[in-house]
Amino acid sequence: MNYKNKYIPLLFAPTLLTPLFAMSCIWHSNDNKMKITKERYNFYNLTNQYNIKQKEVNLYFKKGENVPYVSIAEMIKSLDGFLNADKISYYENWFSNSRTYFQGGNKMTVDWKKNKISVNSLDFFSFTKRSSTTNYSSHLKYLQYNAIKAKGHKPTTQFDLDKYNLDILNYYNKTLVPLPVFNTLFCSQNYYNLYFNGQNLYGAYFGLNDNQNGIDLIKKGGFENKPQNTIDRKTTLNHLLWTLDHFYGLKPQKGIDEFKKYLSDEDIRKILSTDVKDNNSAYSKLFYQKLNDLHTWMSMLSFYNDGDTKVNSLNTDSENEKSYNNIREKLLELRRNRFGYNEVPPVRFINNTAIISFDQFKTGTKEEISSPDAYKHDTYEFMKYVMKEIKKRGKTIKNIVMDLSLNGGGSVAAMMRALGFLTNRQIETYDYDTLEKMIYETVYKVDTNGDGKYNLADGYPEYKWHVLTGRNTFSAANSFAAIAREMGIAKIIGQHSGGGECSIMPNVLADGTSFVMSSNNASRIKNKYLLSQYRYQSIEGGIDPNTWFDYDKFYDDSEIDKLVNR
Repeated sequence: MNYKNKYIPLLFAPTLLTPLFAMSCIWHSNDNKMKITKERYNFYNLTNQYNIKQKEVNLYFKKGENVPYVSIAEMIKSLDGFLNADKISYYENWFSNSRTYFQGGNKMTVDWKKNKISVNSLDFFSFTKRSSTTNYSSHLKYLQYNAIKAKGHKPTTQFDLDKYNLDILNYYNKTLVPLPVFNTLFCSQNYYNLYFNGQNLYGAYFGLNDNQNGIDLIKKGGFENKPQNTIDRKTTLNHLLWTLDHFYGLKPQKGIDEFKKYLSDEDIRKILSTDVKDNNSAYSKLFYQKLNDLHTWMSMLSFYNDGDTKVNSLNTDSENEKSYNNIREKLLELRRNRFGYNEVPPVRFINNTAIISFDQFKTGTKEEISSPDAYKHDTYEFMKYVMKEIKKRGKTIKNIVMDLSLNGGGSVAAMMRALGFLTNRQIETYDYDTLEKMIYETVYKVDTNGDGKYNLADGYPEYKWHVLTGRNTFSAANSFAAIAREMGIAKIIGQHSGGGECSIMPNVLADGTSFVMSSNNASRIKNKYLLSQYRYQSIEGGIDPNTWFDYDKFYDDSEIDKLVNR
């Protein structure tokens, strides 16, 4: 959601301000003499989250290359239904080598001579339409949104494609960029991705993975088992380095300056190799062994592989994941000993304590929320359900323990709504953009009783809330525990949480390889006792509990009851 309202500067003559898709004669350098072919391909939208019509789209190819270019204007128009094409306009200086696009108070300048793309805010790329199936903002009222410049902030974020040997073309008054670059900027950041398999162009919500229904038909496209060429491999490497350098959010924690220096000569040789086995090996080593980050993984191999070859055929072990899985298996065994192989009850009671358990923050579709078992699909509905059960016990219940010990995260919007059940106060969250060097403060309220009002009748502050955490309390669950502790609306019990401060970002490389990584958007907590420049603190490494509690007792309700009644 875009809350910014920045001033659009006056345009200097001679300029031309037009709708996005209007044409004009402009006097500047061009790439008209390049040998570029325009070909038409079918586009298929694979999700019902957005209504995008099936159509033919233009893809542009340099001679001898299989990685297509796209016209920025044409592709935005083709994706109308996901992107809101009506929000974009542009102007050109007749004597420049650039085109500037406007979206609200934000702008993007594309300079094809210097191969640079500049934006005054990453919010420029946030012009998607609402999902047709899911309302991520339901029961949330945003009261305030502040953007605070952090150390190192610059007024313009620049994507230097020239440094990565990636081209921007001005071809017969069309601004062309490589499809993977367009996809990263306009789609991946908005949880949608484009795939070209040599036969068709596909659009998928979040991204494709090896295990989804119908994936074989897409993987067995025009590139399957076909030889690669050295030019395409260089483009794939360059796009990978460009993406990681700009959007991988854990570079500071891992001491990474540039990924080209981080990769070994052998890693680069294998990525550049025309043998897909070398490519797969290098990707696996990078994403699992080197980065060793639970928010980073591969979801699908490139289209040049045999269509039946899957990620699970590679070495995907990482030290971090081993530690995570060891504790997870321990807790699952304790669960099975207590509850058998049935699901953990949503809420259980012992003396004056209620214990609620759920393992993922979910935002259900409109259809799921209207179903009789909505609480199984949506965390807000789950919280309403369990609080109704707790209220049936009257005043006998004093403590509520929220068991997040096996909660690996999920929807941030669902996490935000769940926090509202612990308090009737305003809630503040803080996000640090590692690329822009900006802190974004969001103040909001939650309508927990569903009456359409946001007031003191919401929330359940009359109970003493506790959050049970451990190594597997990860991502959004880690943020939930950290915010609840800092606000003082819950005590944290158990073990050190699993961390994971960055939201995830799905990506597609030029060869079709799909991976997910820690993005440039990192959750923070605010320590009011520190100086402003140190106030917003990282939670990537997890947080300590207020009271330590042995893993062996996590499903011993009598021990939990004793602990919270001390």
